[in-house]
Amino acid sequence: MILTGHVRSCPIPASPCNCESSQYMLTGILAIFTGLTQAGIGYNASMAVLSDSLHAIADGLADFWGVVIARRVRRNPAKETLLRKRGSRVIAALLFLGAIWILWETGERWLLGSHFVSPLAVAGVGMLAGIINGLRWRILHCAQSSAPNETRAALIAHAKSDTFHSAVVSIVGFMFLAAEFASVESVDITVWGYHAVVTPQDIDLFLSSILALYMIYLSRKIWKGEEHCHHTHHDDHTH
Repeated sequence: MILTGHVRSCPIPASPCNCESSQYMLTGILAIFTGLTQAGIGYNASMAVLSDSLHAIADGLADFWGVVIARRVRRNPAKETLLRKRGSRVIAALLFLGAIWILWETGERWLLGSHFVSPLAVAGVGMLAGIINGLRWRILHCAQSSAPNETRAALIAHAKSDTFHSAVVSIVGFMFLAAEFASVESVDITVWGYHAVVTPQDIDLFLSSILALYMIYLSRKIWKGEEHCHHTHHDDHTH
C-alpha cells in the first residue's frame, strides 16, 4: 500500500476498490495517535508540543473525511469538489478554534509565570511525531505518484505541514537539552536597548504562540481552498 496505494490482494487496475479509503484510514489513525500522544504529554510538559498536537488531530480528522470522500466519489465523481470543500471548512474551523485556545492558554501561563518545560519530552515527542508524520506524508505521496487525485493532494499538504511542525518542535527540544547539559538556565538578551532574561519556558511559550498564529493563517488558507489548490496544481505538473 505504501508504494502503490493498493494492497497486494487488489487486482490493479480494478476499479472501484477500497484501497484508497483504507489508506486514508491508516494515515488518519497515525495522525490521531500522534496528536493524542502529544496532547497527553504536552499539556504538562510543553505548550509547543500541545500546539502541535491540535494540528495533528485536526489533520487526522481530515484524513478520516477523505475516507468519506473516496467512498462517495466512487458513486458520484462529480461531488468530489463539493465534498472536499465541506470537509475543508470544518477542519479549518476546528484548527482556528484550537489555535485561539492555545493562544489563550499560553497567555494565561505566561502571566502566571508557573509554566514547566521538560526538554526531554519536547525533543522525544517532537521526534516521534516527526517520524510518524513523515511516514504519513510518504504513504500519501507514493500513492499520489501512481494514482493522483485532488483529495489526496490536499491530505499531502496536511501531512507535510505536520512534519515541518514536528521537526521545529524537535529541534527546539534538543536545544533545550543542550542548554540543560551545559547548565544554562537562562540567556541575557539586549535588543534596541531593552534587556531581558530569556528562559526555556519563555521560548516554549513563544514558540507555542508562533505555531498557533501559523495555524490561524493555515486555517484561513484551508477555508478558502488555497492550500489545497496549490498542492493539487503542483502534483498535476509532476506527472
